[in-house]
Amino acid sequence: MKFCLKWIFIGIFCTACNIQLDYNRIILAQIGDLSINSQNFAWFYADFLLRSGVADNLLFRNQFLESEIDRKVLLLVGDSLEFNKVSQVQEKMVIAEKQLILNEYFHREIFLKYQASDSLLRQTFKKSKIKLHARHLYCSSLEVANQVSSQLSAGSTFEELAKGIFRDSTLAASGGDIGYFSLGDMDPDFEDAAFALADGEISHPVKTSRGYSIIQVIDRWMEPMISEQDFQLHKDDMNAILRSRNIQSRKQKWTDSLAQTLQIEITDDNLHQLFDNKATIIQNDFHALLDSKIEMKSKFGKWGISDIAARLNRLSSSQVKLIESPQKLRESLRGIVVKEKILQLAQSKKWYDLPEIQWNINRQKEDVLIFYTIDHFLKDIKPRLKVDYTGLLQRLREKVSIQIHAEKVQELKIIS
Repeated sequence: MKFCLKWIFIGIFCTACNIQLDYNRIILAQIGDLSINSQNFAWFYADFLLRSGVADNLLFRNQFLESEIDRKVLLLVGDSLEFNKVSQVQEKMVIAEKQLILNEYFHREIFLKYQASDSLLRQTFKKSKIKLHARHLYCSSLEVANQVSSQLSAGSTFEELAKGIFRDSTLAASGGDIGYFSLGDMDPDFEDAAFALADGEISHPVKTSRGYSIIQVIDRWMEPMISEQDFQLHKDDMNAILRSRNIQSRKQKWTDSLAQTLQIEITDDNLHQLFDNKATIIQNDFHALLDSKIEMKSKFGKWGISDIAARLNRLSSSQVKLIESPQKLRESLRGIVVKEKILQLAQSKKWYDLPEIQWNINRQKEDVLIFYTIDHFLKDIKPRLKVDYTGLLQRLREKVSIQIHAEKVQELKIIS
């Protein structure tokens, strides 16, 4: 969709809010049989204030309430048409619930619990006091990057090569000079490589999130006075930077370790047999394999062809496309087992039963129904524009009884 569904798209709940909420379960608006109470409204509105940095005011409250009313209207319509009974919707609801729980587990059990060593914190703090002046040559692939690197070794200059590499006229004319930057300004992998270089040194091709870069540090500026007191004041900030930078690698290491404990086993013959029949399995047509001895073993027990097929059928189309080889299939099956274990671990955590977690799970499931309802009414409109969505809401709101208690919205106290 090309239009913005405003708050419908917002699915992140802040579990560490610094905003104090003063509310009881007061009904702020009644939409048919559904209602918006002050507690749920305040939870989500408080999160909006924190993330946006805006100050609470009555205009924002009313706009936010109108968006929540729009959600309820779409939910009512979806329920009345029994979209919640559609198998596709039910399957997506299950996926949405599991994904939220997985995200919450990684956030609480890995991200928030990360604590860098004192030596790493000090090293990062020193980097934060340095400004590097660098230039680079960008390449879309490692093959091209190696060619450019060879040209530099053979005597070509950054100025010469940049003209044929960059579409940006400034970078092309300056030899790829990106000026001065500090910790946190660039791609983490780019920064790590740059900080490791001596002035004038040229790196080997460095893989970043966008491709490959060959970097040269021209010079650097260092803050002359760095005190222990300053370090202690900013130690938590350094840990936050490292936590954000290392989360993906930590998640990977943790899941790899968990996978080892689960003792996942499948023979190469079984794996190739599954891969050769991938298309029919995804189409839920695997009767020819029912008599086979295909199985996968793990701490969860033995999964036969029916168990494996049922789980592969829950993968999204994009996940299925990634299974391009027996090895990729092995990785997918391994990932399925690991996810099931994480979901099991999550349910044993105290935070799993917190009201805000269960509320947010329910909201994610509602969003599935909302998007399906929108698709139902706007399926023949491509591209979909904001005016189409607005017009749809106006028509649907006319069919629903809506009562807003404006005085209750105004009286609600949300103190930052």
